[in-house]
Amino acid sequence: MTEHKLEKYLKKTFTPPIGPSRLIPVVLSDSKARYLQSECKLSPEADIKGWFKSGQTSTDGLAWLKDNLASKIGHLDNISLYVWLGTCDITQHSRRDKVITLKDNPEDAASQLINNLKEIVTLLAEYPGCKLTFLEIPIFSIYVWNRLHDHPDPNRFKADDNTLIKQILVVNDQIRALNNEHSTRSPSSSADIYHSIACNSKNTHRHGRDLYNFNLYLDGIHPKSALARVWLREPTKCSVCDKALDDTENICPECKLVCHDSCLDNHTNSCYTCLGMIDQRSGLNTTETNNKQHTSTNSILVQDVIDQSLDEYPISTNSLIQSDRLNTPPPNFNTKKLPTSISVLENADQTTSKSIVSNSPVTLN
Repeated sequence: MTEHKLEKYLKKTFTPPIGPSRLIPVVLSDSKARYLQSECKLSPEADIKGWFKSGQTSTDGLAWLKDNLASKIGHLDNISLYVWLGTCDITQHSRRDKVITLKDNPEDAASQLINNLKEIVTLLAEYPGCKLTFLEIPIFSIYVWNRLHDHPDPNRFKADDNTLIKQILVVNDQIRALNNEHSTRSPSSSADIYHSIACNSKNTHRHGRDLYNFNLYLDGIHPKSALARVWLREPTKCSVCDKALDDTENICPECKLVCHDSCLDNHTNSCYTCLGMIDQRSGLNTTETNNKQHTSTNSILVQDVIDQSLDEYPISTNSLIQSDRLNTPPPNFNTKKLPTSISVLENADQTTSKSIVSNSPVTLN
């Protein structure tokens, strides 16, 4: 996606949710959240609380929650906690020369990250009135960061980018599985930087990093203003009729997208979009299926995801505040041809390196 498309989206009328919030939205993160917080100027985004620290790893976040969660919940009441960690688990940062590299064993680091997230699940289980959602790690670029920080040979980090992307996709698959166990969904921040033009390129030497538009970042890691606002403002809509969701929503068992109860078929419990795809694939054109309203703008996207793999889950972006006001799981953002596995990156070079260590703590009360 380009910055022009992001700005075009942001110009669309945004109708914030109405009524009191049932849960207080809180984001536990590293420095990424600081760039989103700077865009939280109006309600409902301004209602989001931030617990973030530059360079914070999942180990740091888990330790902080163990020490502070009880007192914070006592102060705020029930919360909807969004855990957005992982960027600093797989990479490391040298304060001396400002270089970012992969950790020596990124697979082990990713495994430790998932274990820490599972411990957070156990920790939040003591507070049944609260809600927990793990946010997927956005794809980022070691090469761009080091190039913008005047590394003498930034090109050698391109192979590290491909290895990093593979690892992030593996971790995001596991984050998705954790969310599914608790009937929640994660927004996909990577969907908004996915560069679909690269998929149609005739260049046979393209790699995983070529599928993403890192120009939407300030430095390869932190989002520019337009991207940050999109991550904050993505509205929740029915995946079938594109109208705003209300309290009568459900999840389609086929595509895993959130839709109105009225947009689900009474006999199959599948949404009308998925039924339309089945009809097309089977060649059935009965009067009943012809009368169904397959008007979703996402119908082509659903077809793409079905064609990619029956095991892949489409991903979704939605407003944190809207989800908490509805007290329902965020829907999956169905992204056209967005890779959710490492299969598209088979040609990436295998390289290892070192990870992010952080700066000063920043906390938003």
